[in-house]
Amino acid sequence: MNAKLQIVMFTYGLPFTDNTLDQQALGGAETAFIYIGRELAKLGHQVTAFCVCTQPGSFNGVHYQHIDTFESWRKSSSCDLFICSRFYQVFAQKINAKVKVLWLHDHLVEANVPELSPVLPQIDYLYCVSNYHKEYIGKLIPAHKNKIHVTHNGVDHALIDSIRQVNKGKRHKMMYISRPERGIHEALNIFQKLNDKSLEFLICSYPYPNEQMGQQLDPVARQFIQQGFNLQFGQFSKADLYQHITESKLVIYPSNTPEVFCIAAVEAQACGTVFLARELGALAETVGYPCQKGTDPTGFFNATQQVLASPDFRMVLEQMGLQHARQFSWDRVAKQFVDEASSFSNQLKTEKSPSHNPTIPLSPKSLHINKTPPLASKDYPLISCLTVTKDRIVLLKESIQCFLTQSYPNKELIIVAMGDKMYHKALESYIEKLEAPSLKLIWAESEDYSLGKARNQSLQAASGDVICIWDDDDLYHPERLMSQYQHMIAQGAEGCCLTDFLQFFQKDQDLFWVDWKFQGNLQGHDAMLPGSLMAIKKSYFQYPETGDKAHIAEDNFLMDQIAKRIKIVGLDDCGYLYVYRYHSRNVHPENHHRRVGAYGNQTADFLKKHGSQLMEALQIYSLPQPVKVKERGGEIFYQYLD
Repeated sequence: MNAKLQIVMFTYGLPFTDNTLDQQALGGAETAFIYIGRELAKLGHQVTAFCVCTQPGSFNGVHYQHIDTFESWRKSSSCDLFICSRFYQVFAQKINAKVKVLWLHDHLVEANVPELSPVLPQIDYLYCVSNYHKEYIGKLIPAHKNKIHVTHNGVDHALIDSIRQVNKGKRHKMMYISRPERGIHEALNIFQKLNDKSLEFLICSYPYPNEQMGQQLDPVARQFIQQGFNLQFGQFSKADLYQHITESKLVIYPSNTPEVFCIAAVEAQACGTVFLARELGALAETVGYPCQKGTDPTGFFNATQQVLASPDFRMVLEQMGLQHARQFSWDRVAKQFVDEASSFSNQLKTEKSPSHNPTIPLSPKSLHINKTPPLASKDYPLISCLTVTKDRIVLLKESIQCFLTQSYPNKELIIVAMGDKMYHKALESYIEKLEAPSLKLIWAESEDYSLGKARNQSLQAASGDVICIWDDDDLYHPERLMSQYQHMIAQGAEGCCLTDFLQFFQKDQDLFWVDWKFQGNLQGHDAMLPGSLMAIKKSYFQYPETGDKAHIAEDNFLMDQIAKRIKIVGLDDCGYLYVYRYHSRNVHPENHHRRVGAYGNQTADFLKKHGSQLMEALQIYSLPQPVKVKERGGEIFYQYLD
């Protein structure tokens, strides 16, 4: 595929063109369509967009055509990348494109499957806009779930930042910026119950989904206004909408509908405004702080009241939301579309090449990125750090960077990876660019490997006399390897584990220093964190490959076995060396992680004693800020903001 692509975008539905956003509000899918077209054009690609176009022509580098002209294009033309937003029925016809992609924005139901299934063979892969969305769609089309990729939506950060720079502060104002069928009745009930006639409530107007809703709501709105409530409606361009959001204290979204993304949530957070919603669907991913549990109206009302009444509480949520929203940008999505289309096209070329024999599997050795042995050091033995990973490239990249910054000189990182073709390409490309001879990448021979079997493969590939578990989703201080190795040797032991660690909850940005000894209630190897094991390699080291323990708590199994045969010592009060992260894709659910830490969280006195070590470590780790360092009782001991 050439560097500059011929890209065709297609959608149906609501009428719009590129400049519609300058005049009125649009739904999330239409907004995404416009912005991605712009960003693809900025990258230098030739972009044609077919939609129910209100004004054909070229806008921001994108050539808009009415959908009525699509059939003529389809019969006579071709492109490198064809992106269909939502309306998958178009794939029932032949599309001349090197790569054909379905971009889903909807919460499909089983009734859609009979219509979707026949066209899936014509689609190279499809995008869902959240992990929740991917899991949900995967259950509807299990035979094609390997085609599902995850992307996200975004916001116009440049526009929002320009508005925030001139913002004069918050007004006593809240907003509702979603479609009326997504919770407008409860929003109005909350406004009435607040009974605050000095509070502005601005509802961003969308067309009613049916005439009946309009007939119900219009008299209610008039009654509010007659009673002296400051209730307003309006349709806004993006710039005007962001101005209103920025000056508001709160955007409420009391919907009971599971969202597959919710652009409105990211828009509000990026504007520095609290977005209050229920934890349904993907909202736990798109909102940077805890959403409301359950559907109880009382709980939502109380939360609304608290945000409006407490400037300090509101400020904490605003800062968390601002930090969280920065990851959602249209330019990143556009780049992902192009990169993955190019990788897919190149993969097809390779598979069609006469020299390519798909029946001969590549051996693990042929996939080693490491072409030369690690730099030798006469003073230190080679330590083999062992990682198993599957489709978690963002987390893995951070883990790799932690490895590369280790002060211990003689080391290698064995990465046993599983994942789809796109993950293969992305991971191999990333490691090749690092040009780090200490990295060894091995692809598991089967996607059905248990975690225990994959860990055994990493053990077999280890060249070092010493092995160290190096999980792909945790973070490590540059002195971790050196500290554990020196302590192990000084104690005349053959193994070493940490007895405490930092536990970080990504969504809430809570950080605890956890004492794995549980105030002395645990002894021996029970007081050591199994996932931090460093040990002199033995031939009998073996993880379980079948049964429940092959998939969960496999580290505990290995620890129980080897502790009977070798001396393992604990390294105390060095929890800052290891950040154990909960990020929602862990093996264990959040309640397990909360329960584990609750009994071992350190006291405020301990945190004071080790405060300098902790603050120094927080400067090293790339954690979303502000980091709320909490003591055993759950109170915030310190809030770290670089």
